[in-house]
Amino acid sequence: MKIKNVLLWISGLDISSVDISILNSIYEELSKEDQYKIVWIPIEEKWTDDMLKKFYMLRSKMPTWYIVHNYSFKLGIKYIKERWQFKDKPIVVVMNTQGIVVHPNALRMINVSRMNAFPFTTNKEAQLSIRDDWFGYLIFDNFTTMTQSMKEEKHIFLYGGMNEKWKKRFNDKAYVLRKDPMIVDAKISRFLSTMIDKRTESDPLTQAVQKVLSYKTQSGWALLCKGFKLVNHGNGTTILQVLEDFDNWKQLVPEIGLVNSFKDYKKILPQKEELFNGEDCIGLHMINHIPKLLTWIQEGKYIFIYGGFDEEWRNQFAKRVEALAKDHVIQDAKISIVMSCVEMGCKGKDDRLQKFLSSRTHKNTESGWVVLSKGSKLVDGGNGTTILKVIEEFNNWRWHEGKHIFIFGGEDKEWINHFTKKAEALTKDPVIQKAKIFIELHHLTTKSKGKHDNGIAGHFWYELELFSNYKPCTVQ
Repeated sequence: MKIKNVLLWISGLDISSVDISILNSIYEELSKEDQYKIVWIPIEEKWTDDMLKKFYMLRSKMPTWYIVHNYSFKLGIKYIKERWQFKDKPIVVVMNTQGIVVHPNALRMINVSRMNAFPFTTNKEAQLSIRDDWFGYLIFDNFTTMTQSMKEEKHIFLYGGMNEKWKKRFNDKAYVLRKDPMIVDAKISRFLSTMIDKRTESDPLTQAVQKVLSYKTQSGWALLCKGFKLVNHGNGTTILQVLEDFDNWKQLVPEIGLVNSFKDYKKILPQKEELFNGEDCIGLHMINHIPKLLTWIQEGKYIFIYGGFDEEWRNQFAKRVEALAKDHVIQDAKISIVMSCVEMGCKGKDDRLQKFLSSRTHKNTESGWVVLSKGSKLVDGGNGTTILKVIEEFNNWRWHEGKHIFIFGGEDKEWINHFTKKAEALTKDPVIQKAKIFIELHHLTTKSKGKHDNGIAGHFWYELELFSNYKPCTVQ
């Protein structure tokens, strides 16, 4: 012990298994270097038989610690109380290898920051309390009723505001969320929801909330914590909407966890109106039907969503997309492609989904339909025959590495001629040539009909029309 750093855990017998578990986890990490030891000093004025039984029970949970037995030396107890301000509540005194106290009570920083608190000095605590873990330190000091739940790393909503109707709605939704089978099955610690708005403006916690939000709101505000960590926050309207839309994102909870699911959905919430109604988005229409879609959207993947009554076409399309995703040219370019099939002939909500997707393909088709998006943004949509033809033609142009390739097609000859002239002019533009950008045109012939069916070229045509607006910025 003479050449070890020592953590003196001084307490009565009224200690929780959570406190012991936290210190055990700390000690397991510290013991790898064999530079730290934990010594438990139980302080009791008088020892009874019942107290001894409890002492032995607690000792059994500390197999690798040094333990002072039946400590009742009055002068020693007096010294501990006066020197280290021990007042029945547990403290952790940290001493270095020279026996110098480097922290009179590191219990708070150990609870809040765990191993990030190493080496448990007052200087380290000062750094943590104004940086990453500042919110946890404020909670520990000013909201003691929640300390035990936070030690257990539960998910906790702290909320408040002046709108009583909003607060009731929020509490009701939080209650439903923590009782949902998806949350229970994922073995996620239960939610707690607590109002902290009945405090003064000068209260440290109130000031902390104002600092986090940096704005005032008429509806209310809410913070989501996991243990002592502040993981997300927002105005009351936004956070309540996330809870009300729980059915849209709960399928992701078992896969990426509750915090990540909550944060990912909140990110796309400002786009909700656009995602439901916009001509260039698919977003929230699909989340109920493809649980992984929210993750795909956040990762910016290219998503093929397809359907149709022709089973042979569906199987053929799936094989082609799978091969496309695995092609080394695609992988070398770090392009991520995923796909999902939507069953046809369903009723209710699924039927509305099919109508929405069909409207993005511009026409019905006997073979099938395809919608392609990048993230939540709709890139294109078309009948199954056309899109499958494009993928099948991939081998004809995949080797044109280093070139930008326009693939276009359709039945509208006037449009084809117009597109060709624009594209050819683009290839000869001085800005393009100076930048040594190589462009190739590939006209895809198709038997598909319909004045609105321009293959996949519609998206490219839009880019060509915009080119004159941004080409001066192409080369510095």
